[in-house]
Amino acid sequence: MAITILITPSTTTLATSVGGVSTFTLTDNSTYSSPSRASVGVYLSTYKTDYAGNNLIATSVSNNLNPATDSIWTVNYGSDGWYQSYYVAIPNYTAGTYNLYDCAYIAANKTTWQSTIAANSNALTGTGGTGWIQLSDPTQLVKNIGLTNQSNNITSGIVNFIQYPTTEQQAGLQVSTAFLEESTTAFRNKDVRSYNMVTLALNGMKYAANAGNYGQAEIYARRIAQFYI
Repeated sequence: MAITILITPSTTTLATSVGGVSTFTLTDNSTYSSPSRASVGVYLSTYKTDYAGNNLIATSVSNNLNPATDSIWTVNYGSDGWYQSYYVAIPNYTAGTYNLYDCAYIAANKTTWQSTIAANSNALTGTGGTGWIQLSDPTQLVKNIGLTNQSNNITSGIVNFIQYPTTEQQAGLQVSTAFLEESTTAFRNKDVRSYNMVTLALNGMKYAANAGNYGQAEIYARRIAQFYI
């Protein structure tokens, strides 16, 4: 499948009220040549990730309403740092022969199925078929990349990105506080040091993310969170 995966995160919109939900969006800017976008069902799930790459929390993802047309997903933001999105594009079912672990998407009822046998030419409908099993979360197919049970007729991948809205907000607050302090007071020096700490962490996250060092960016996020929480 010739799909170039490109999922673009937005800047997080932080909640402005107590109990409000902070969110960001993920936009599908992938290049679909063959197959076309209309020929696949696309699924996306997103996780907050620790410095070692372990998925800690499955963040709430909305707009997973129609895999045949979905292109923007809204994600609940939990904290600054490393996030991973699992992307899967499943080809629409057409009658033919499927290999073991191949998958097919049924647009009529928005379901995805996986072949459990080799040379599977059994018919598949929205309720199933001989040699087919329904997948409750197709994005988990990403975990099979490079393994013997990899689905070779799909496109799948992991998208890594860093979010840092809280640290960015804190940097703005610290520079305002430091600027308004009397220049001759000890508070001014303390506030300037605080600003330097936050901006060092913020810049560190940005540089690490640009270098693809997501684990290091997550370490910066956790360290500075201890500073301003």
